[in-house]
Amino acid sequence: MITMVFTNQNACDILGLPVGADLNLISTKYKQLAIKWHPEKHKYSTESEQKFKQVTLAYKKLTSAEFSQDLSMTDCLALFQQIVFNRTATNGTRYNYSDSSDNSDDDDDSDDSDDEQHLDNKFNKKGIF
Repeated sequence: MITMVFTNQNACDILGLPVGADLNLISTKYKQLAIKWHPEKHKYSTESEQKFKQVTLAYKKLTSAEFSQDLSMTDCLALFQQIVFNRTATNGTRYNYSDSSDNSDDDDDSDDSDDEQHLDNKFNKKGIF
């Protein structure tokens, strides 16, 4: 359980950012740390769930006018999906995938949809989304 009261200062400390960092830098650090501490990557260990939630709460504190420390793990995972994969919830179980144009050199896009489907299947099996 998260017992810390989140201020901008400790939210920046959690993300390893200076106070007053811009939104781009906040998002970049959130993505790095959320991927690093994603519970699925650590077999849903207590430590990974706590760190993932702290990173998510820190991101929310720095980016949202309507901040609440009362986020469930499902809320944290939904935000992760939205920020990292540019997905937004349309209902409780399905997602619309944005048609983002990235300038990567990866010409083989066939694996991308397989990866997205794989992640969706894993989350659905665990009852997360």
